[in-house]
Amino acid sequence: MVNLYYAKLQNRMPGGLSELAWRLCIYAVRRELFPQNSKADAIIQLDDLIYRDKRDRLIGRGECGKPYVKQELLRAVGRTRPWFFNLSHSGEYAICATAHAEIGCDIQRISSERKRLAEQFFHESERHYIEQIPDAPYNGTNPAQEERDRRFTCVWTMRESYAKMTGEGIGIMKDFYIDFSGGVPCVCRRRSARNESADVTFAKTAAFFYQAGIDQGYSCTICCENSAIFGPSIPCFNMTGMIE
Repeated sequence: MVNLYYAKLQNRMPGGLSELAWRLCIYAVRRELFPQNSKADAIIQLDDLIYRDKRDRLIGRGECGKPYVKQELLRAVGRTRPWFFNLSHSGEYAICATAHAEIGCDIQRISSERKRLAEQFFHESERHYIEQIPDAPYNGTNPAQEERDRRFTCVWTMRESYAKMTGEGIGIMKDFYIDFSGGVPCVCRRRSARNESADVTFAKTAAFFYQAGIDQGYSCTICCENSAIFGPSIPCFNMTGMIE
């Protein structure tokens, strides 16, 4: 099962959106890992999450920086199932996605400002998906361009969420692409060795995406390796004004 917690920044706070994302994580940990019958000493340990200088005691980071809950916290609450989370923020929003399997999430404000990144990182399949919207006669607005901006931002959040789900980060951005040709987006990863003489080939890999519509001005994507954990829908908890 996947849960999504999100909040819109209402007031100025030390750390800004980054701190807001961590507070979402704290709320998710309290809600999902600490039932009412938890041991008191485990609950006291959780307070370390609140203080930024103590978070490293309970939150570890993978080789490329992906945060995870350390086993000592899971053991403290007697949890045997794995538990994963991921954070992101953009514009005025912060999000935290949680699941029982590896997960990645990304949120971005819809914009055309990063189109140069499409030329640098995006595959032909992704660029075609973005640019295939035909222009319409101009009538004061440009819905075709707005849709291209929406699609560009959507592809970017899909790529970011996949890279974060794997734990490899943006360093793999040129090693995969999203294939839209079959209707359902799928990830294709580079198979050949990285050298000039080798033919570059790609193969489909397990990755599933969920688009969360928390604000029309943003694209928010969650990625995991197993579509079954999504269920028919994902619970989205709006924590705006409740955790600042």
